[in-house]
Amino acid sequence: MSCDRIVVGAGLSGMLAALEYAEQGHRVTVIDAAPQLGGALASAVVDGFRVDTGADAFSTARGDMRELAEQWGLGDDVVTPSGRQAHSAHADGLYPLGPGVFGIPAGHQALRAAPGLQQAAIEQAIASDSAPWRDDPSWSVAELVRQRLGSTVLERLVDPVISGVFGAPADELAWDAVCPELVQTARETGSILTASQYLRGGAETVGLAVASLRGGLHRLVETAEQRLLDAGVRIEQRTAVSHLERISGGWIVGAGTERFVPNVTLALGPRELRRLLGTAGWEADTLPAIEPTPSRVVVVSVESEALDQQPLGTGVLVAPSYGGEVKAVTHVNAKWGWWQDVLPPHRHLLRLSMARPQEPREGVRRAVETALESLVGVERSALRDMVVQDWPDTLTRPAPGMTASVQETVASARGWGLDIRGAGIAGNGLLRIATDHHTRRMKERDDVFVSG
Repeated sequence: MSCDRIVVGAGLSGMLAALEYAEQGHRVTVIDAAPQLGGALASAVVDGFRVDTGADAFSTARGDMRELAEQWGLGDDVVTPSGRQAHSAHADGLYPLGPGVFGIPAGHQALRAAPGLQQAAIEQAIASDSAPWRDDPSWSVAELVRQRLGSTVLERLVDPVISGVFGAPADELAWDAVCPELVQTARETGSILTASQYLRGGAETVGLAVASLRGGLHRLVETAEQRLLDAGVRIEQRTAVSHLERISGGWIVGAGTERFVPNVTLALGPRELRRLLGTAGWEADTLPAIEPTPSRVVVVSVESEALDQQPLGTGVLVAPSYGGEVKAVTHVNAKWGWWQDVLPPHRHLLRLSMARPQEPREGVRRAVETALESLVGVERSALRDMVVQDWPDTLTRPAPGMTASVQETVASARGWGLDIRGAGIAGNGLLRIATDHHTRRMKERDDVFVSG
């Protein structure tokens, strides 16, 4: 069957785009270089259990991901974290994390209760946050937090979360790209503390406002694949796209053989997106400077009676002051209660996130053992199994001031009959992907309504 649209990339964004176009009556082919669908929604078997090795949760700052799960018949399987205490590791010790959004305390009470803050820093933060609101699109996360809450709050509360989640320090990330919902709410309320409290819905549970699926987020891939097949979408895996060429009436797509198609959608990470746009004739200096942040996820199984008491709650976020390659350790079965019914006694799953991994894969076990001993208190002999997943082109590093150039690129590409989606444009996290998809569909419906 010939097609009139090719979607390059079979992550969540690409699969959503393919379903959208198939619903509109297009004949769609999805092409992906990987042997499996899903992109960052990856999984692997550890010690006999299938676990997420990519995305393991989605932000609930907006309802778009929950709405998607409900549309796909998975609404009853949406789960939230246990609410157990999480911690941050600093050079001077471990401290419990309070409720907040990306480390921003959820209101004055959460700020005052935050451990490791002197009274002077608390009062400074409250005074600064009560000043008339202003922000600048060029500001980094660090600049905005310093302006509203001070350097101490940035160092003690925000940096561990930001570096653990995004794999990059707060001064390298654009705030309007990291959490636009928080900025917008802060503009409306005049307070970033109030905005954090609002987005948390007043919840006093600790940790980030996230959710997942019973059985793991990789279930989204299975559901999406079946929906694609039911919609008549052709799927080509293990197929790399070497180049794009714009010609009259459409595009030549180099994927094994060259094939003509009127319309192309690129749903890719930043590095691969820039490469393909370059083959299509886009000059490098006309593209947004979207850079990937390489990361590594290691999931391990351990046998430990000491961990039965879940002494660190859901895990540890590592502040830059602590040092080391590991930026976060999640105690998986402490965070997600459904695992308690699956694992045998004294068996535990731990997920380690490593930013910008320098250690060769053959040296990972040593780095993991060291981190487990120092951060979790688990002896090396307790390690039963582990799996390593590298992500060279998944996390984006949205630099300050980049949002406008991204929007210009998307608009320009649209004029060429080229649809650009994916993490390279939408940003990090499943919520960003789902929100981008939702926003596009709403705009299309509005356009149809206006034109009709």
